[in-house]
Amino acid sequence: MMHTLYEGCLPYVVRGSLPIVRSLVRNGADAKAADKDGVTALARAVEISSDPVIAFLLDDAKVPVDDRATDWCVINGNVLPLATLVAHGGKITDRHLAAAVKCGHGDMAKYLVSMGCDVNAGDVHGVSDAASAEIREFLLANGYRGNDASGAFLKRQWRGACQ
Repeated sequence: MMHTLYEGCLPYVVRGSLPIVRSLVRNGADAKAADKDGVTALARAVEISSDPVIAFLLDDAKVPVDDRATDWCVINGNVLPLATLVAHGGKITDRHLAAAVKCGHGDMAKYLVSMGCDVNAGDVHGVSDAASAEIREFLLANGYRGNDASGAFLKRQWRGACQ
């Protein structure tokens, strides 16, 4: 019988224990399964920034990138894990740029713009009041045209998400 990584080993994923995660997967644990809340082992590894576990799950266990893992990288400002997810097929969108700006993650905002996110996408509008001066300057230097009333979506979408 195949077990998921959540049957007995979630604490090891959460601690970033690569040897135990590797052993469990090699002995039949389903690394692609999600818990009752839809959270995958990859998302948990991203949540704690465990680069070795992330790399193992993507490269060896061939776990597909899920949206929650990508979202958690952005709202926590973890650029390197996000770049790894993108290299393995993870998708980034303009809403991720909006979240990075709202959460005050300047390096993440710069990375997302370098990857093609639009500084004038609807979700980005309305965040300049929440953004630091450095992020505002960066957005303006990259063509941001300013505020409008559409920032309400951003506030609903990412309310309480920033760490």
